[in-house]
Amino acid sequence: MTSEQLKVRLDETRTKAATGAREALLKEFGFDKAEDGKAAFATLKKLQQDQMTEAEKTAARIKELEPFETQATTLAKQLEEDVNERIAALPEDQRKAIEATAKTVQAKRDALRLLSMVTTGAPAPAAGGTTPAPPAGGTVPTPVSTQTPANPPPASGEASAWDKLQELEKTDPVAASIFAQSQQAAIAASRPADA
Repeated sequence: MTSEQLKVRLDETRTKAATGAREALLKEFGFDKAEDGKAAFATLKKLQQDQMTEAEKTAARIKELEPFETQATTLAKQLEEDVNERIAALPEDQRKAIEATAKTVQAKRDALRLLSMVTTGAPAPAAGGTTPAPPAGGTVPTPVSTQTPANPPPASGEASAWDKLQELEKTDPVAASIFAQSQQAAIAASRPADA
């Protein structure tokens, strides 16, 4: 055998061995052909890149929203301080009524709004929490004294303070408590003898 023939023979042997090893490796990983393995690795690489991109997008969005979280926390703290200051400024009986019935900042804020409406005569909020527009002519009811005046009997068809309290107790205990505290004399004057 010449050196040239030997070289060809060694190359063939090396090629067969490499091909055999490659085929064995492909079969071990579950592929029939090298192209199948290449396609699977390409799909895996693309999937990893897509996931990395999604993770980067998520991280960027989180970073973008961090200032808003800080702002929301600050505003919530300011709201709580404002509500607590307003409650502290109330007469003791009203303050105790709110503290006994309203446990969250939102509930306390709602109770303060109701108290304001009861004591000032302002219109009650409509559904959705908005206050109705003032009557034609743009006049807004003027605040009344927090002192309960002597109450004449209600006009015909108008519910008495006692009836209003009974209705509030059915629908909104917090509002009923506030109403009862602020309208004690009116309730006592309109309370039926058998109640």
